[in-house]
Amino acid sequence: MLTLTDYDRMVYEKELKDFLPDEIIDCHAHAWKKEFPLTGASNGGSTWVSKLSREQLIEDLDDVYNRLFPGKRTTPLVFGSCSRDIEMNNAYVCEGAKKYGYPTLFRTHYAMSADYLEENEKAAVEEAYNA
Repeated sequence: MLTLTDYDRMVYEKELKDFLPDEIIDCHAHAWKKEFPLTGASNGGSTWVSKLSREQLIEDLDDVYNRLFPGKRTTPLVFGSCSRDIEMNNAYVCEGAKKYGYPTLFRTHYAMSADYLEENEKAAVEEAYNA
């Protein structure tokens, strides 16, 4: 979990709080669970993030943003990890999007066929309109 130091809080208060807008969009927020199988660089992603965190839960994002940017409203654009099972990640991100109202991106793999992508895109659009 995120741990802030006194120095972090001081920099935010003195240098960032008034500089940052009241509403922030984080356009690059990964989410995954540690139990999702690793797939490594085979899906085109890097693995350095795993050295920093074993998981990044969607349900923790609001808490992290509130601690990093107190008094600001932050909206993440969420998508799955580059080094974890893509289908499990996409299902988890989709579920989190419904629960928390976050916009998401669909993680893909180079081996996914056009038919598979079109089928999943249609299902996602239908689900979004019926929510």
